Amino acid sequence: MNKPNLPGEIQPGPQYSFAVDCKVNAWMFVALMISVASDLFYRHQVREWPAYLRTIAAVAPLLAILLWIRRLAGWIHGMDELHRQVTSAACLFASTVTFFFIVAWQHLVRLGVFQVVFPGRMKAYANLDLCVPWLILWLLLISYAVGQRIFNRRYR
Repeated sequence: MNKPNLPGEIQPGPQYSFAVDCKVNAWMFVALMISVASDLFYRHQVREWPAYLRTIAAVAPLLAILLWIRRLAGWIHGMDELHRQVTSAACLFASTVTFFFIVAWQHLVRLGVFQVVFPGRMKAYANLDLCVPWLILWLLLISYAVGQRIFNRRYR
């Protein structure tokens, strides 16, 4: 019988395993690299590409994210019941917080709240596009870490 997967194997700490982290999160890293390259480094060049190449550049990170979700779900499925429950709750918390943050930010930008509250100084941040995959993944990771702490305390 195989040993169950542990959440600590992909989180910083004494149980951390670089090999397991690479195995579980390889597709997330691929999605981040594609997204960062197309959004930050090659933003002006991508706009000049033909439509089919721009479509590939837009869909490639999403495909990698879907593959990452599939790999993560399989890894969570290999946990024991308590770890699976805590990790599933942390994942639900992370996706809910990320979705709420992005929707709230876009709504506040549309209403012009940032220009009123922070005139001049906050203008660049108010126009920040939060719908790029690399930013969404960072929000997910941060809110997952917070959720993991909350739900670990709850079950101790």
